[in-house]
Amino acid sequence: MMENGFRFDPPEFELATDTVWVLARAFGPMDVPFGERVDSSRAIDVSERLGLTARIGARIPAGRLLAEVGEMAVATFTKAYADAAALDLAAAGLCRQLAILGETLRLPVIVLKGAALRESGVTPRGSRQACDVDVLTLESRLDDLHGALVSEGYRVSGMRGAEHELEALYHPSGLMVEVHRYLRGVRISEERIATADHLLDYGLCRGSDNDAVGLLVPEPHVLLAHLLVHGIAQHGHAPWSYPLLRLVGDVQDMGLDSDGWSGFLDRGWRWIAGDVSRREATAVWELGRRLATGEAPQSIIDGREPAGLILSHMVEGTLDDEYQRSLRLHHLMHPVAGTSTRRTILRKVTTNVWLRRGEIDQIYGPQPNAARYLAMRLWRPVDLALQAVGSFRARSAVKKRRRK
Repeated sequence: MMENGFRFDPPEFELATDTVWVLARAFGPMDVPFGERVDSSRAIDVSERLGLTARIGARIPAGRLLAEVGEMAVATFTKAYADAAALDLAAAGLCRQLAILGETLRLPVIVLKGAALRESGVTPRGSRQACDVDVLTLESRLDDLHGALVSEGYRVSGMRGAEHELEALYHPSGLMVEVHRYLRGVRISEERIATADHLLDYGLCRGSDNDAVGLLVPEPHVLLAHLLVHGIAQHGHAPWSYPLLRLVGDVQDMGLDSDGWSGFLDRGWRWIAGDVSRREATAVWELGRRLATGEAPQSIIDGREPAGLILSHMVEGTLDDEYQRSLRLHHLMHPVAGTSTRRTILRKVTTNVWLRRGEIDQIYGPQPNAARYLAMRLWRPVDLALQAVGSFRARSAVKKRRRK
């Protein structure tokens, strides 16, 4: 159990004005003027890199954006919000298709993460960029659902499945669907990782709030526990793979007050205690609470308390290339629980070295012919070796920055 552990140790970091503005507008009070004009191009760049453009566009009125960042930024944030809202509608339609298919197959369909937040009415429409829909169903019939989706016209992605999920599929809309075997890192009972069977047996699912008949969402404590594992344990040392500040927005949107958070710690945190410590989980909630009150992000960071450390890590891990490079080897060597460490590391090494076509497309971009795909497969070990050397050097440089 990771009672008081804390895995993040970023060097001291000074936030630029544009970054402060992005954090204030993504998480702070909406009716308090920022107080100074911000460079629009820098604000756009930072918000896009942190994955907060749609959230800002959804929260902040155009008139306030115009006064603080100018006309060009208003157009960017408004478009991001509109695009995210359109994707939300597409994802909602996809969820209804999944519910109908589940009814036909006589299978429960449980949506997870972002889809569950939307179907629970937690996330305001257009504030969170949807790119996939994660679903969970009975452990014994995963292949039935996956095969039925392929028969319905969903395209296989060409990317290997993981231990916790089958090979991803693409809906004709472009949204990805991932069928999960279990909730990675979540243990409802001590003997094994949580599956759909567990959630149903323990009564930890309920119907969607959005009238999708047959669609289920996890109970809020389960949803929050899974979000914390996904953000902190799975992607915490890989900010290039997932916008970590999205987790802060998700937890903030769930609206837990002090009593609500204490209730989660007493119950839901213990389900993920092997992967996420109490201090780490609380740091995310505390960060969202403090930003919501209008507290200055730099003062949170300067305190070097867990909330400040996790904010600095989330920002630096995205905006500071040296710090980001220093994290790459740590991400490989620290898997999420659910399987043996040796087996998980071996699988990670194997899947990272010899890539499938869809994985090459995702990492390096589509290649023009079969010869180039082969060349990229042969180049991959060299690329990883160069990344490892770069990561070692970056770690040394970051250690020196910490000692100053």
